[in-house]
Amino acid sequence: MTTAALFKINKLIDFFNSILPKKIKNFSTTMTIDPVTFKTIQDELTEGNIYYISKKYQTIYSFTNNLPMAIPMAFNTSGSDADFIFNGGSCVPTLGAKQECRLTITFIPKTTGSKKISLIVDVSGREYIKATKKFNVTVEEKVHITSEILQDLPPQAMLGTTYPFLIRFSVTGSRSATAVSVVPIDDSAKQFVLNTPIHDKVISQNQPLTVEGTFTPQQKGSKQKVGVLLAYKEGEDISRYSSETNVVEKKGGVEFTIQQDLPQKSKVGTTIPFAFSITNKTDIPATNITVTLTKKD
Repeated sequence: MTTAALFKINKLIDFFNSILPKKIKNFSTTMTIDPVTFKTIQDELTEGNIYYISKKYQTIYSFTNNLPMAIPMAFNTSGSDADFIFNGGSCVPTLGAKQECRLTITFIPKTTGSKKISLIVDVSGREYIKATKKFNVTVEEKVHITSEILQDLPPQAMLGTTYPFLIRFSVTGSRSATAVSVVPIDDSAKQFVLNTPIHDKVISQNQPLTVEGTFTPQQKGSKQKVGVLLAYKEGEDISRYSSETNVVEKKGGVEFTIQQDLPQKSKVGTTIPFAFSITNKTDIPATNITVTLTKKD
């Protein structure tokens, strides 16, 4: 750019600045001061927030040239410990007429402690933005999730019968698990369903999450099980499964047979034997059998 052209641009800038406000409060503001419109597109660098090692944070600023000619632009940026990466794209050394460009600041902290970033935006030799921010970086505490099966599937199950499955998820540290969702794992036959959909929940020290579902087997076979997949914002997905169950077809039932009945008449005080048998006609064990004898007059 020639000296004459630069002189004309500076004169034009001086004219606009004589009729418009000259002060920009900070670089998280949206304001138009000709010849440049400045705008914050994304801001993940907020002073006072806590940041974690190896995490990625970005702030993006937009600059639009409102003039019918190209103007020179320059960024004077600095950040501590090389944790900040600056990318000015097409903003420098000149910004074309009526064109927009973006400055991206990427923050990937490598060490703990206090960090500082400074930014100065220079348009044709005049500072339009000047600001400094400070951040504190620490080690991120991991979210530890544990699980406990409250009600498991039985070792053997009958075809078409419904069985409950309950599992509870808890956190052991001080950090909570957020944006929690739970879905059944790979159940194309829809044999296992959750009683209530679980989306966008929180698991904290004082607030565990109990997942309730039912298993209704639709096909016979051994080594069948149900499972749930828990997803959350702070870590990788977690899979938990029930114990395996053997699903058999429901046949017959429990048969009660009298082996020796009472006589129609007997003497008072006489001991008379009474015998019966119980036969399980199904393919799985019968449990919790109760026999009650009642007196009939």
